[in-house]
Amino acid sequence: EDLGIDPVEIRLKNAVEEGSESAIGETLHSVGLKETINKVAQATDLEKKRPAGRGVGIASGHLFTANFLPDSAIVRVNDDGSIELFKGSVEMGQGTNIVLSQIVSEVMEISVDEISIAMIDTEFTPQAWGTFSSRHTFCSGNAVKLAAEDARKQLFDVAADKLKAKPD
Repeated sequence: EDLGIDPVEIRLKNAVEEGSESAIGETLHSVGLKETINKVAQATDLEKKRPAGRGVGIASGHLFTANFLPDSAIVRVNDDGSIELFKGSVEMGQGTNIVLSQIVSEVMEISVDEISIAMIDTEFTPQAWGTFSSRHTFCSGNAVKLAAEDARKQLFDVAADKLKAKPD
């Protein structure tokens, strides 16, 4: 107000958009901030005078996704056919364990009940870059999927050799 700049105008001027770069160099995608500001401005009639002590505020935030940080996983097939998943991502109530088990289950074509998740121990579980910003379904999920696909391929290769058949 002291600068004589419209509140919506200054927010639009400073808003990030598709392709903007974050402070850490991440290219931003799925950004609808300017559209949201415009819709809020229209819906709330920001120019309307309100009684003292009453107002409308606009704020925005950015969720750091870190989808560019790698994760890793190990899928071990045990002698009894059960599967053990070793991963570094931490379950904090967000459902990571079940999601990652479901990915292994789908790739290996077995029940989720036949998959156990190893307790995280930095001595033998692979590294994950932290449990933050809802990244584990994408980052750990892709690492788990690749590990399960590799385990499946190895099983089929061994079976093919023993059965004198093609792996497919």
